[in-house]
Amino acid sequence: MIYYSKGNDIMGLFDLFKGKTSISPPKEEKNEPVEAAQTPPADTENETKTAKLALDRVRRKTMKPVLNFELTNVPVSINGSKVGGVPYMPADTEVPTDKNGSPLQFLAQIDCRELSGLPDFPQKGLLQFWIGQDDGLGLFTEGGSRVIWYEDIDETVTEADVRAKLDQLPKSDENFSPVNGEYGISLSQGEEPMPADNAHFPPIFIAEFNKLSMGRKIESMDDLDDSTNEMIWDYTDNSGHKIGGYPMFTQWDPRSENDDRTVLLFQLDSDYSTDSEKVMWGDAGVCGFFCTPSELRKRDLTNVLYNWDCG
Repeated sequence: MIYYSKGNDIMGLFDLFKGKTSISPPKEEKNEPVEAAQTPPADTENETKTAKLALDRVRRKTMKPVLNFELTNVPVSINGSKVGGVPYMPADTEVPTDKNGSPLQFLAQIDCRELSGLPDFPQKGLLQFWIGQDDGLGLFTEGGSRVIWYEDIDETVTEADVRAKLDQLPKSDENFSPVNGEYGISLSQGEEPMPADNAHFPPIFIAEFNKLSMGRKIESMDDLDDSTNEMIWDYTDNSGHKIGGYPMFTQWDPRSENDDRTVLLFQLDSDYSTDSEKVMWGDAGVCGFFCTPSELRKRDLTNVLYNWDCG
């Protein structure tokens, strides 16, 4: 059986905040001085202490298993976990296309037998990720991405068979690909808490902070001192390649706090050094694919959110 995503979900990325200035009616002319209202300064020391305690609670409450991975130069078979290169494709399938009929490009595939450390993820078959070949890498095109789960693998399919299909595709004068080459995947089990740049983080943190605070309560993260917010922002690092866990964004989370697509199916970060460039999303960006827990359990990958951004 084959389960796939029809395309990416284009999210609104900009929120407009409008300030309102209130103008008081003029006071009657008097010779008495008018004192301006004073807002008591925040007790920054106690606020930071409370924030640290709240972060500890958030960490324990939101801890989630993750499979981090590194890219290797070890050769990978047509059925193995890899980024870039030649994908597995059954004999009766064609390269997926976007709504305009333009073929997508293969990004990565995971041998699901390696996902035993992640609850609800498939434990057999191959999970594949495809993206657009245009300069936006499919982000702004309907059907510009696809996630496919091949439940059963035909071991008779060869790399030559798949290359023959790929060679029949129309050739482009420009090559927009974030991956330079083919790489194996080396997975390692871990766990991580929800980071501050996650759209679901503020309500959880605010609730814990207000439970612990002996002083003022807060309604938003903006109510905290800048130094406290910097401490919160830096308390965890969610960069790197991973499956499961929590995503990283170089700009902002495209989901709202009520968006239930909380499962990170796959994250591919930019991967480069002074003498090597394996993966590059724009200007050192990152890519992620998201679905809901229910969709994952049902193997329903028709509404996967695909996102990539860069600094």
